[in-house]
Amino acid sequence: MRRWPVSLLKPEILRSAGCSKWLSKLNSLSYVMSYSFKTTGKLTLPSRSTRFSRYVPQLTEERQPCFLFFRLDKHGEWLMISFSPDDAPVRLKMLYASTKATLKKAFAVDSEFVATSKEDATLAGYEAHLRAENAPPPMTNTERELAEVRLNESFASVGIDAKQQTLKGLELPISDEAIDGFFSLKEGKINYLQVGIDIGNEHVVVHDRGMLGSADELTSRVPQGEPRYHLFSFKHIHDNQRVVSTFFIYTIPAGNYPVKVKMLYSSCKAPLIKDIEGKIEIPLARKLELDDLSELSEQRLLDQLYPRTDANKGKFARPAGPAGRQGGRRLVK
Repeated sequence: MRRWPVSLLKPEILRSAGCSKWLSKLNSLSYVMSYSFKTTGKLTLPSRSTRFSRYVPQLTEERQPCFLFFRLDKHGEWLMISFSPDDAPVRLKMLYASTKATLKKAFAVDSEFVATSKEDATLAGYEAHLRAENAPPPMTNTERELAEVRLNESFASVGIDAKQQTLKGLELPISDEAIDGFFSLKEGKINYLQVGIDIGNEHVVVHDRGMLGSADELTSRVPQGEPRYHLFSFKHIHDNQRVVSTFFIYTIPAGNYPVKVKMLYSSCKAPLIKDIEGKIEIPLARKLELDDLSELSEQRLLDQLYPRTDANKGKFARPAGPAGRQGGRRLVK
């Protein structure tokens, strides 16, 4: 076959040299092609299921550089294998090296793999090339130690953030009875609802509900031995108007109950309040947290709603300054 000089190896020459048919089928077939500067080269049309290791090694020759084209698994992507043995004549290696860029541009190659021996031009060699290509760049000992320090710092920050996110709030399931109690309070059927956490099943349940005559009755409803959440619709008169203000009261009396109980009640408080205000749409006037049950009274609730100010307190009286050098005030004519 007639050989083409390297200077004439252009896309137009490739097309006129018998590659136009191959180019027209580029998008519909899978090929392995070895082009060794001949007018047509070697053209093989295996099926798509043909393995890399079956066809590529047999197309390489000792001391003979060549270009191999192999279709990858991805649709429309081709791998260009530049085979240039170390023991090939220097002139041939230079010719192929100077032509590679033109060939890549002509065939719009996506990926390239350089092999310098028949052992490299195998599937194992290509996989090793991919691992090396995706591996991190080499680092000195100092750079490696610095990277380890940064990695440890990132793990530490992730751990802290995760802990804060976990402790921020824990949303437990709410029993149907508790949901019914919330809506009964919203509709005015009851004015007091006490809910708590079933520690064994970890969901919110009702412990007490009803209609209280006054806020002073709250103390008698609060258990002494464990935490509870309370909702109380406080009806009162303010500025000659009837007002209803709903309180959310979290009572946590002193006791020897397990730490898990304290943590569950503390973690579930914020999500429960969010559900009450957002989903059930009960506006909460105040949210209280009490450990001393003696503070739970009608007057305490009024003070929370309308903080008292001392109306009889006079204005600040500015004291008289010391007499000047000229003595006291004098009368002048």
